[in-house]
Amino acid sequence: MAPRLITIRPSHYNEKARWALDRFGVEYVEEPWMPALHFAGTIPPGLRYRRGQADRGSSRFSTPMLVTGDPSDPLLTDSTEIVRFAAAQGGAGDSFWSPEATVLDRHFSGRYGADTRRLVYHFLLPDTAMLAELAFRSVSPSQARMFVRLTPVVRKLLISRLKVTPELAERARTNIVAEFAQISERLSDGRRYLVGDHFSIADLSFAALSAIVIGVQPEEGYGAWLPALDQGPPGYGEFAKQLRATAAGAFVLRMFADERTAPRTPPRTW
Repeated sequence: MAPRLITIRPSHYNEKARWALDRFGVEYVEEPWMPALHFAGTIPPGLRYRRGQADRGSSRFSTPMLVTGDPSDPLLTDSTEIVRFAAAQGGAGDSFWSPEATVLDRHFSGRYGADTRRLVYHFLLPDTAMLAELAFRSVSPSQARMFVRLTPVVRKLLISRLKVTPELAERARTNIVAEFAQISERLSDGRRYLVGDHFSIADLSFAALSAIVIGVQPEEGYGAWLPALDQGPPGYGEFAKQLRATAAGAFVLRMFADERTAPRTPPRTW
């Protein structure tokens, strides 16, 4: 039986896991959920196997969650561990996991990934219509209808749990701009990749975890639907365009164009 990937479909941490599974040719079945509703999918295997260590800032019942079917390691709940699983299946070389690339991945997967998530939620959560469209483009119609009914409760839960306050969102924005400036400086010597001469976990991690703040579209390679830059809530498109105009933003788009194998499950149409 193919591994089962339980996701919050639009999430950047989940895109990181999908990207790796697709790139390294691992067969899997995606089970997509919307935020908060995903616990219906993750709690049963989480309790059954009583193991798993999530990405920083998440719990072992968070996504991505990969139910591998392997008795020795049945459940993976950290995006980097899912990448390791996929890379091992696909025979990734040592350069993919160089010490420098691994350090960068740890940084991107920590505060940076939390910052991009917090800022995008700050943009999206007030827009009830956009949340509804995101749901219907991400999950089954019945689940989307349930999410729409529960949106006020989900909004309060996410604001509280992820600390989506105006002050912390503004701090996240500042941190993201600084990160893009640092990556742009790193790329200023003409290098094609962040570390060495080959695609590594650092490239995958930065590109995947940046995708939601520059609004990478399905036709640009993202494995889920995100609002178009001219369609999103106030401030979202302007900030995305600002980041796309940097060397780091161009790098993210190039990684999706050149290194992102076509997603196994295309985004839903509405």
